[in-house]
Amino acid sequence: MTEDQEQQIRRQNLAFFGAITASVSHELSNVVTIINELSGMLGDMLDATDKGKELDNEKLRRLQQRLANQIPRADGIIKRLNRFAHTSDQPVMAYDANAAIGNLIDLAQRLASLKRVKIEGALCNDVASVEGSPFMMLNAVYLCLKQAIESASEGDTIAVATMCDKTELTISMRSSGGAHDGNELPYESLVSSLVDKLGGTLTLSSSSGESRYAISLPRSARK
Repeated sequence: MTEDQEQQIRRQNLAFFGAITASVSHELSNVVTIINELSGMLGDMLDATDKGKELDNEKLRRLQQRLANQIPRADGIIKRLNRFAHTSDQPVMAYDANAAIGNLIDLAQRLASLKRVKIEGALCNDVASVEGSPFMMLNAVYLCLKQAIESASEGDTIAVATMCDKTELTISMRSSGGAHDGNELPYESLVSSLVDKLGGTLTLSSSSGESRYAISLPRSARK
């Protein structure tokens, strides 16, 4: 791998981390906005009682429940970000690829929803134990998802699946939009560099209007 490719990977790693944290910050901002609006409504109710108006207990309960609903929502967002952040703890580590990819799918749903596209996971049931860099693996998967989302049309579905054997993990993504025509895709070079760094292979294909991306990685880190 050339020095230019190494620098390209380092830049993409930063861009990937930034894209995920920016998306999460938007989600948390939405939660804060809802809490602020509900807090204002509660304040208006208390102000009304100060002026002699009877407190509407039923309305108060509804507002309290709507506020309470934001707690698990915010907790889930923060936990997803925390799990993602820990994928960069070590350059090589043992990890469950299914858990990492499932978490990425959850994180990428906001990006997909902006195009009114759905991401569906069909991950193998067994724990997909892999030794390597989960962060770089997720970076490669994210770029494939990003390409699929940008090429998709409203209502399209992007399917993500994993398959494991004793030596190899295969991550496949299938999109009904933007069929691969044989020309290099915008992120193909970056994905190829990342997958090569991980000791794996990238395969692109298309048929019947569908694009397919397959990343095959060794389950043991390349020495």
